[in-house]
Amino acid sequence: MRELLWVHLGDSLNPCLLVISKGYTESSFMNRKRNILIVTESSVPGGAETVVLNIAKNLNRDRFNVSVVLFRPGWLLDQLMEFGVDVHVMESTRSFDFGFVMGLRRFCRDRRINLINSHLPGANMYCSMVGMLARIPVITTVHNELVMPGYEERFVTIKNFLTRNFATRHVLVAEYLKDEYITKGKYSADSIEIIRNGIHFRPQPDESTLDDLRKELSIGELDILIGNVANFDPPKGHNHLVEVAALVCKKNPQIKFLLIGDERDGEIANPLKEKVALLGLTDRILFLGFRTDVPKLLYLLDIFVLTSISEGLPLSIIEAKAAAKPIVATDVGGVSEVVADGQNGYLVPHGGESIMADRLIKLANDSSLRQSMGTNGYEEARAMFSMETMIDKYQVLFERMINKA
Repeated sequence: MRELLWVHLGDSLNPCLLVISKGYTESSFMNRKRNILIVTESSVPGGAETVVLNIAKNLNRDRFNVSVVLFRPGWLLDQLMEFGVDVHVMESTRSFDFGFVMGLRRFCRDRRINLINSHLPGANMYCSMVGMLARIPVITTVHNELVMPGYEERFVTIKNFLTRNFATRHVLVAEYLKDEYITKGKYSADSIEIIRNGIHFRPQPDESTLDDLRKELSIGELDILIGNVANFDPPKGHNHLVEVAALVCKKNPQIKFLLIGDERDGEIANPLKEKVALLGLTDRILFLGFRTDVPKLLYLLDIFVLTSISEGLPLSIIEAKAAAKPIVATDVGGVSEVVADGQNGYLVPHGGESIMADRLIKLANDSSLRQSMGTNGYEEARAMFSMETMIDKYQVLFERMINKA
């Protein structure tokens, strides 16, 4: 006995009749492995890039074949290659590169891609166009506000128009983004899904490892460490952080600050280093640059601080909570979805450097308060921000959108 099943194949608009052998059902046809393409425009170390890496690494290989396309080489390319992910570089250096769109469409056709998941505005725009041309469902992942500080709004408007009209679904990493994208961005509420970023929970390093880090950084037994993990980009507000650190260091001689993050071309970091030197605080405010041992350094800290002027859902805060550290952060973007003021840390309005300094000093002077807030944060992170939860939600969404296509 044979069964008949009408399906769409390739770019054809006409259904083809497949003759299926006995025992083959529509359900088994739908359960074949899906070909997923993940695309992003940035390869530098950062939060969105880490999310791309985590999705590519952790999708169930019994259900999905995963390929990644990057606009340029860099840290993310190296990480993906190290983990054996099928990754390709298709360089695009122009603002609106239609040749890139056609090249990506050919890639999708040759690889029989069933669904595209794109990250960051440029990739979201291009992939939405590819999806429309190739009749492939596209799920964009939105990591930040509609208009980021320093971006020209007219370019954002064009990218937003194409993404909004041609993509199938839009994943927002934080609840606070939803209202802005619906009201200002004109996105349909029905096209939006909320999937918060997730992380792996790592065991605490042994004491000898932490002792080695203390020796490397010349940290004394009585020193209290306040740390920040953020690349030196304008939205991260490092100039505000140095102002806060200077205020704190004047009031408490036992406190040291660790500034961890890629310094890029030094345009932001170098003037701040000069300022710290003029203040005589080079041994109290330490610039560590890009580090591969951030999870270990987080366990070394007593307090985590973030002075961003713009944020999505910062992975750095989630990782600090996973290390059971209290948080002091500016109340911007999705930070309030991660930090509960007075419970696992403190929220401070942007521009409130003196308030932030007071909150940090309060925590530095009260070890029991640090411990209780850190414990609260750890329990919340476990419940809300696991890698397993994030990956499961993406997999369910991928399957649903492919089955609807």
